[in-house]
Amino acid sequence: MIDSPDNAIPPGLSDLPLRTRRELEVEKQREIQEGLTRAHVANATYRQRYLAMQLARVLAMGTRQG
Repeated sequence: MIDSPDNAIPPGLSDLPLRTRRELEVEKQREIQEGLTRAHVANATYRQRYLAMQLARVLAMGTRQG
């Protein structure tokens, strides 16, 4: 089996000072967290709209039958 190069570390990153690498890592983690937060908000909004639509459908069915 041939070992592939590790793509987790971009070329030249190891040449940067430790402080710069840490700053880049903090920025990367912040972007990941913000992305997860945006996805969570989008999913919650979708779920809320879906539930509102279902409630409206049930209420409409109830008024037709009653």
